[in-house]
Order: sequence, then C-alpha cells, then structure tokens
Amino acid sequence: EPAPAEPALATLETVVVTGVQPGPGLWQVRKGTNTLWIMATLSPLPRRMAWEPRELDALVERADRVIAPPGVDIDAEIGFFGRLRLLPSALRARNDPDGRTLSAVLPPGLYARWQAQKAIYMARDRRVDERRPVFAAYALMDEAIEDLDLRRDNIVWERVQRVARRVDRDIVDPDVRITIDDPREALREFERSPVDDIACMEATLTRLESDTQAMVDRANAWAVGDLRTLEELAFDSEIRACALALLGSDALKKRG
Repeated sequence: EPAPAEPALATLETVVVTGVQPGPGLWQVRKGTNTLWIMATLSPLPRRMAWEPRELDALVERADRVIAPPGVDIDAEIGFFGRLRLLPSALRARNDPDGRTLSAVLPPGLYARWQAQKAIYMARDRRVDERRPVFAAYALMDEAIEDLDLRRDNIVWERVQRVARRVDRDIVDPDVRITIDDPREALREFERSPVDDIACMEATLTRLESDTQAMVDRANAWAVGDLRTLEELAFDSEIRACALALLGSDALKKRG
C-alpha cells in the first residue's frame, strides 16, 4: 500500500508592522560636561509605519547643535532649468556606453542570478537590461523593497533636520563634499566611460537571495525598539559596493 502523501507546507506571508511605533531608544554618551545623544537609523523601514518622535524632538530642541549622518554630497551649482537641460544626458548615462545589455556585460553565472531575481520583482521591465549594472541593481532593490512593503527614506534624519531648522539649531555636516563646476561635461564623461560595478550587482543579488526575510524582521525590530533582534540580524549591505563603483568612475575621481 503506498505511503500517504505528506501534507503541503503552507507559506505564510511576511507581516510588516503598521501604525504608530516607538522606534528604538537613544544612546547617551557623556564626557565631562558634554552629552551626546545617538539615534539608531536603519533602511529600509516599514512603509506604513508612523513613527512617534516626541522624545527625539525634545532633545533636538534642547541641543546646542545637531550632527548629520556622514555621507558623500555631490554639489553641482545649477538651478532648476539647468537640471532640466541635463536630464536627457543623465538618463543616457544610466545605460552601457557601448549599447550592451546585461547579458553581455555580466559573467554568465551572475547574469543567471540577475534573471532569477528580475523575474520575481521586475518581470515586465525590459528596459532595465539596458542599464549599467549599478543602476540596474539599484532599480531591482527598489522594486524589492516596495514589494516587501518597506521604504528606503531616512525618516529619522528627515525629522531631526526639520525640528533643528524650526528651532534654529546649528547642523554639523560631516559629509565628504565633491563640487562639480562643469556638470554637463562631467555627465558626458560619465556617459562615455566604463564603471567597475560588477561587485555592486553581485552584492545586491546576494542580499536579495538571502536577506529579504531578515530585511523585514530588521525593519519590524527597529519599529518596536527590539534592539536584541537588531543585534542578531547583522548584515552586509550592498550600498558600499555600489557607492564605490560610482565614486571610482573617472568622471568623479578627477573632480574629487
């Protein structure tokens, strides 16, 4: 007599927290008479979460100054209409300078992984294969984050900045600033030059293949202030590899 078939396993949908949430607490660091408050940030976070920032608002209002998160700021001093004129060049710069698609640019194994993840998140988008790997990877991650009911934006810093400006607090900006005096020529150079961005694509695919559930768990943990789970779910972000690809391009290196 044949053995009875095993019951099918049910796949439960991932639940992302919604509603008003406290977020994590703040860390306090003291040296002499000086006190530094540190707020943990995370990206992505739950899309439909309303964060309760009253404690943070009160600290910003009492602070002498606010320290912005570190990053890279690319400054091109052009107005609104200048940006409009540069838009066609910027859109062309996303694509491979030799007109190749990802099937010709990526190693076969990596391209197969790209196809598998694209089928999940961007199955109907045919134009994305014309982009350079760094821009295709970003678009893929963007779609995945949206499908997971998450969002990329840094709601903590947006709130801190808004309150600091309202109460006229100094904002200390530790960004590395790259000033581009000739944005039109810089875009032309970028459009023509190769970018070493295979590592960016690989890091993005690795994260999508192995980290989407943890991405949601991390976002939920941040929302409810679960620091233990945040500590347990350490991860390797693709952002560093993708940022290095862009910053390593000839068009930016010669100006930075």
